[in-house]
This record gives sequence, C-alpha cells and structure tokens, in this order.
Amino acid sequence: SGVLLGVFADYTFGDIDGSGTRTYPTPPPTERFSLTYDNVWAVGARVGLVHTAQTLLYLTAGYTAADLELSDERGKIDQDLDGYFLGAGIEHNIRDGLYLKLEYRYSDYGKDTIYEDFGEGFCDPGDCYERYDADSEIHAIRLGIAYKFGATRAPEHAALK
Repeated sequence: SGVLLGVFADYTFGDIDGSGTRTYPTPPPTERFSLTYDNVWAVGARVGLVHTAQTLLYLTAGYTAADLELSDERGKIDQDLDGYFLGAGIEHNIRDGLYLKLEYRYSDYGKDTIYEDFGEGFCDPGDCYERYDADSEIHAIRLGIAYKFGATRAPEHAALK
C-alpha cells in the first residue's frame, strides 16, 4: 500500500455535437443552429492510493481548454473556452507496462458570452448582433489504455517505482 503523486497532459479525440432551433418574431421565423466542442486538452495532477498490487484508485484535477463552434445559416463563430476539471478513477495493471483506466471527469468552462454579427442589411445600425450566453459543463466517463515505458508487473504497483 502506498500513495502516488503525478502530473499529466492529455488530448481528447473526437467532439461533442448539439443542435437546435431558434424562433424569431420576424421572418425567418425559425433557424437551425449547431454547437460543436472539440480540440479538448488538459493538464493536471493526480493523487492515488495503491489499493492492491496492480490496482490504483485516484483523484485528479487541473486546467482544461476546448474550442466551441456555433454554426447557423449566417456562418460560424469559433470561441476558445478555458476551465478546470475534477475527476476520480481506477487504473489496473493488466500486463507488463499495460494499464486499463476507467475515470469520471467533470469539466467546467465557466460562463461565456458569444456575439454573432448579422452584418449590414440584416438589422438596424448599432443593433447588428445576437448574443449567446453559454454556461458549459461536461460530465464524461473515460475508458482508456495506457502504456508506461520501463514499467513491469511486480508485487507493487509499477507507478510507485
């Protein structure tokens, strides 16, 4: 039994998509839009407790960033999001240097305001934008495989060496 302290960086492949419809009092009465979160990366630290010879239970926290894209009939807007994450997980050594991880991660990117410029001809001068207030939080279950160079299966968790 022992305690592990460590730092890490990771990148999440893929994206999170959403879509919806806005309703306006003037034509066009409705408009479709979509939101995409991608290019998610994080740097953080973790503290863990070696539960058995091959199993580690841990807590993790750190900084995360993502790109948010809002698309509609008028085009798209890109917004950079910054925030923090908290998580907990379990890591198990399945063979020499190879680890299976299961983790829950909560990411909070805070509140952000996005302005979409309609451009001239779509509105009155000085009133050519639409405002979106985004309060972005993501709950994720992450399953992964990690390989640690130089690690071997031993009576103690290899991460303690």
